[in-house]
Amino acid sequence: MKSASLSFRTMAIVGITLLALAFGGSTELWAQSAIVLLAAAVMLLFPPRVSLGAVPIIVLTLFLGIALAAFLPASWGILPEWRRHLAQDLSAPLGDLRTPQPWLTLQSCGLLLFGLVWAYYLLAQEWSPAEKSRAMRLFTAGIILLAAVSIATYVTGFRIPGWNQEQNRGWFPNRNQTADVLALGGILAYAIAFKRLQKKKRTGFLWLAGLGLIGTALVTTYSRAGIVLFFTGICFWHLGGLLRPKEGRSLAFGLSALVTLLSLFLLFGGTTLERFLKAPDPENQYATDFRMLIQEDAIKVSLHAPFLGVGLGNFEPIFTSMREASADQNRTLHPESDWLWMAVEMGWIAPLLLLIGLKWWWGQCLPFALKSGEAIRRAALVAVLMFIAHGFVDVAGHRLGSICVGLLLAALALSPDKPRLRRAWVAPLFRCLALVLGLMGAWWMTSFMTDFGPPTTASLARIQAQINDAASERRLASMSTAANAALDIAPLDWTFYFRRASAEAFRTGAIERAKTDFQIAHFLEPHWIELRVNEGKCGSTRTNLRRAWMPGRRPCAASEIVPNRSNSIPRCSNGRRETRSCTRGSKNSPRPTTIT
Repeated sequence: MKSASLSFRTMAIVGITLLALAFGGSTELWAQSAIVLLAAAVMLLFPPRVSLGAVPIIVLTLFLGIALAAFLPASWGILPEWRRHLAQDLSAPLGDLRTPQPWLTLQSCGLLLFGLVWAYYLLAQEWSPAEKSRAMRLFTAGIILLAAVSIATYVTGFRIPGWNQEQNRGWFPNRNQTADVLALGGILAYAIAFKRLQKKKRTGFLWLAGLGLIGTALVTTYSRAGIVLFFTGICFWHLGGLLRPKEGRSLAFGLSALVTLLSLFLLFGGTTLERFLKAPDPENQYATDFRMLIQEDAIKVSLHAPFLGVGLGNFEPIFTSMREASADQNRTLHPESDWLWMAVEMGWIAPLLLLIGLKWWWGQCLPFALKSGEAIRRAALVAVLMFIAHGFVDVAGHRLGSICVGLLLAALALSPDKPRLRRAWVAPLFRCLALVLGLMGAWWMTSFMTDFGPPTTASLARIQAQINDAASERRLASMSTAANAALDIAPLDWTFYFRRASAEAFRTGAIERAKTDFQIAHFLEPHWIELRVNEGKCGSTRTNLRRAWMPGRRPCAASEIVPNRSNSIPRCSNGRRETRSCTRGSKNSPRPTTIT
C-alpha cells in the first residue's frame, strides 16, 4: 500500500509540473489558480513527514517575512523621493502602506507563498533511488511530448488556447523561457539516452529520438540562451563523470556524441544558428548591451530601498519612472535578471538568503556514489545549476511553469543517502498550509470567473476592458468611474490617470483635476512621446489651446514624431495589451484611445 501511494504521489507531482508548462507556462491567473488547487490537494492527501532542519526553515520563513514587510506602514521608514513626490506634491492615492499597490502585492505574495511551500514539499520527499529515476524519466518524456506539440504548432500555424507566444514558438509568452525548460529537459534526455546506449539497451534509441525532438523544438524557439544552456549542461555532465573512474573511460564516447550534436546544430540550426554568427548592429539600440543598461538602472532603483525593496508587483511602474541609461519608449517588464528583480522588490537581503539556501541544497546533493542511477541524478544537478545561472540574465525563476521545473529537478538531485528526520508536527502543518493554499486558489479562480471577492489582476483586466468599451462609445461618465475603480487596485498605472483626465476634462471641464492627473501620468511614464501628443489634443480640443496642461512643457507636434515608428506603439484592445517585442523583457507602452 505504501509503495502504491508513493507511486501515485510521484506521478501527481510530475503531472502538476508538466501541467504548469502546458497551461502556457502558467503566466495567467486561471492557470496559476488551477496549479495551486491541484498542488494543495496533493499536499492535503500526501503531506510530508520529514523535517529538513533549521537552515531551510529559517531561510523560507525569512523570505516570506521580507515579502510581507511590504504591508508595514510607510511612515516607519524614510520615504523614497518618487513616493514623496507622488503622494505629497501630486496627491496620488498611494495609501499608508509601504507597498503603493497592496492588492497586487498580496496576489504576488500568495504566489510566493505557494512557491516556498511547494519547494519544501518537494525537498522533503522520501524518494528511493529507483523512484527518482522513474520520476526523471516520466518528466523527460513529458518534455519530449511538449516539444513535439510545440514543433507541430509552429509548422502548422495552429494556436493552442493559452499558448500566447507571439510567433507560436512554444508555450511561454517569452520564447527564452520555453527554451530554458527545453534545455533542462534536453540535458536529462541526453543523459538517459547516453547511459542506455552505453549499456546497449535498445530503449536508448527511443530516448535519442526524443532528444532529437527537444533539439528541434529548441532551434524553433530562436533562442541563443537555450542552445548555450543545453550544450554547456552536457559538457558539465561529462566533466562530472571524470571524477568517477568507471565513467571516465566513456569520455571518448561522450566527446563523439557531443561533436555529433554540435555538427547537427551547425547543419540544421537555421535562423537560430545565424543569430550566433551575425555580428550585432552598432546602430541598433536593442543590441546585447541594452540588457546591461536595463540592469544598470535596476541596480540604481534597488538602492532606493536596499533592505526591504519596493514590494512585490511594483517593479514595472517604479522602474519606468526612474530609468535613465535604458530610457526608451518601450516599457520594461523586468530587469532581465531574477536576482535583480528580487533585489528591487524585496531588497538585497533576499538574494543573500537565497544564496544561503542554495549552499544548503548543494551540501544535500553531494557526494555521488558509485551505484546505479547516480549519473541521471548528476544530470538533474547540472540542469538546476544551468537554471540558476540563467537567472542572472533572464527571469525564468519568476514564472510559475519554469520554477516548478527547477524545484522538481532540485528535489530529484538530492542525495538519497542523507539522513532524514521524521517529525510529528510536519504533516499537520502541511495540511493547514494546504488548506490556506486551497482557499487562495479558490479566491483566484473566483476572481478570474466573476467580480466576487478581493480584486486581482483579472479584476483589473475586466476594468480595463470596460474603460476601452466606454472610450470607444464616448461614455465619459462610465469611463471616469471605471478609471477610479482601476486606480483603487493599481494606483501606479499611468494609463488610468490619462483616461480619467481625458474623461473629466471633456465631461465637466475640470481642468485642474485633469492637469494633476496628466502630471501623475507624465511622472509614471516620462518617455512615451504620444502621451504628450494625445494630452495636447485633449487640451486643444477642450480649451482651444495648443499646449498641454503640464507647466513649462508642450505636446510634441505630429511632425516631431519619428516617421515609421508605428510598429513600436501597441494598442489596448479588449482589455489586454497587445505588444510587439522590440527588446528582451520589454513591452511597448499601452496606447490609450484618445477622445477628441
